[in-house]
Amino acid sequence: MDAVIESLRANLLREDPPTGALDIDDAAYFASGLGGSGLKPALQSGQHWLAAQIKRALADDKDDAGRRFGHAVHCLVLEPDEWGKRYAPPFRVGKVDASLTLYESGKEVADRLRALKDDGHKVKVSGSNADKLVELQAVEPGARYTSDLAADYYREQGGRTILLEDEEARARAAAAAVWEWHSRWIEAGNRPILGGPTERAIAWVDESTGIYCRAKIDAVAPDEHAWVDLKT
Repeated sequence: MDAVIESLRANLLREDPPTGALDIDDAAYFASGLGGSGLKPALQSGQHWLAAQIKRALADDKDDAGRRFGHAVHCLVLEPDEWGKRYAPPFRVGKVDASLTLYESGKEVADRLRALKDDGHKVKVSGSNADKLVELQAVEPGARYTSDLAADYYREQGGRTILLEDEEARARAAAAAVWEWHSRWIEAGNRPILGGPTERAIAWVDESTGIYCRAKIDAVAPDEHAWVDLKT
């Protein structure tokens, strides 16, 4: 328990920490200071705060539909130029090389082998799904499992997030709705709040407690009259 408290203390009570606008990546940002998401568990106990930190470190946004959607909308609204760097198009069978013949399962391959055998080809129908595909490829070089092509495609994306087609459609619809609202907001005579700097990290030391605090601002209005927190 003492080690947990010391970890919390070292993170929140620092001598001359960097303050103001910070030019740091997400990993450094979340490792420093106390933000809104960490305040509640920190007020409960040091162990609650540490558990929250561990949970965040282990979280995989790509396996969380809600986080994937939220991050996609944020990117489309706030950093649209980053979309191609962070997201890859969904795998689509319709865009596969027309010279290939795709099979959905080992059963389909086995059925095709039986048909070839009935036509006089010397092929084996038994074995694993991989064995049966190799056997079929000796007669049909373009035979592939759809799942294998999809797996190859995912590996080639270099860590980019791949959304399901409906997830991307929902994210694009949400982003379009935000920009449509923003257009009406301006037409009504209000100053723009989108179109300025985005993803700005700031930090400060709370005067009453000495606690090192931080915040991530989704967007700053072009004339800096407002800060924006985009929620999905």
